[in-house]
Amino acid sequence: MGGRCYNRATLDFGFIEPDVLGAVMRAARNGKELPKSVSGRLTARVAMPLYALLRLHQQVQQVLVGMRGHRSDSRENYRGAKE
Repeated sequence: MGGRCYNRATLDFGFIEPDVLGAVMRAARNGKELPKSVSGRLTARVAMPLYALLRLHQQVQQVLVGMRGHRSDSRENYRGAKE
């Protein structure tokens, strides 16, 4: 989260290369040392009231919980699209 002032928050959105993210995940899974930082590209900064940020958090959480059963399917589809 970017910052907070007077019941408002700024939320930074950006991109991290999928290969970099995958390498970090593999290192974490294998117990290797993780990088102190990862480079990404800031694409947008959004200011919103805190209640909207809370609602966004709830919505993202619902999506992630719904995706739990689809993990292996997603990995298969990603690998197939990449090849």
